Amino acid sequence: PQGQGQGGGAGAGPGGGAGPGGAPQMMPPMMMARPPMNPGQMGGGPGGGPHGGPHGGPAMGPAGGMGMGMGMNMPPGGPGGQGGMPMGGVQQMGGAQGQGAPPPMFVNLQPGTPVYCIDVECVATGKQHHDRSVAQIAMVDMYTRLVFNLVVKPDKPVVSYLEPLTGLNKKIVDEHGMSFDEAMAIVRSHLPPQAVLCGMNIRQDVEWLHLDEHKDFNYMIDLTTLFRVWNDKLKKPSFTYFGLDHVATHWLNVNRSGAGGHNAADDAMHSIQLFNMYCTVQYNPPLLFDLQQRTINAKIAPSFAKMNPTFEECCMGNRKLCKCGAPFFS
Repeated sequence: PQGQGQGGGAGAGPGGGAGPGGAPQMMPPMMMARPPMNPGQMGGGPGGGPHGGPHGGPAMGPAGGMGMGMGMNMPPGGPGGQGGMPMGGVQQMGGAQGQGAPPPMFVNLQPGTPVYCIDVECVATGKQHHDRSVAQIAMVDMYTRLVFNLVVKPDKPVVSYLEPLTGLNKKIVDEHGMSFDEAMAIVRSHLPPQAVLCGMNIRQDVEWLHLDEHKDFNYMIDLTTLFRVWNDKLKKPSFTYFGLDHVATHWLNVNRSGAGGHNAADDAMHSIQLFNMYCTVQYNPPLLFDLQQRTINAKIAPSFAKMNPTFEECCMGNRKLCKCGAPFFS
């Protein structure tokens, strides 16, 4: 059946959903990405007006005056060039956060650069922690519009759908799943080669999808690097890195317990909201510092992998609790 998309277009969706502009949505309605959690704080869609951010901060989102380095020149060499940038479009800010602390990162993109967040959920096709196959792919654009939300049927037998973590089960995958090749044809058709992909540990998602940087898209911005915080309370001061649950909880004021319930569409939505927020807050150093301190001082809820070192006899890949013997590559 055809359904009306958020962008006004019609699109086929076996699960009853049609995406922005008619993009295909092969997911049941309850698994579609939800709107921004805090519409009073987040920037609206194209053409919307500005909104105030938390603590009286500036608006976030393209319609709300998002900074994102628009109109600013790239450092010499451009993305991935010799501009002293550890990631494309990102460089170290001038100044310092505190005594001995490196300055935070600064997002600096060419005007008009399309930014997307893509997120992948995997099911277990074996009992070791690297035995995983892609089962859901979702992408959200910089205006927080869902581009697509696809279910993929693995070509290997599924040992566990890891349902408390992924929200997926046999019924959903059997009824709405497509082949990986079919899904990737949709992904590539909606991903312009000049696009910037962002997300938490985005390289892992890119590897799962066999996408080629500088070919399928331009470059990546890893949110784990943007949202890291310098920890001078350690015996040997260094950066502390955080997962999406913790950062979204304390930057977006959304309820993410950290114990499970992930969904690729929701994760992509929260990730792009965080990216938009950082791009604006980076121009307000006191607010940025306040949010960083809130992030590092808050207690981190235990992850699903920590609470469940194994689930349905499948190793969840917690480094300290892993007993399956499979190597860790990062």
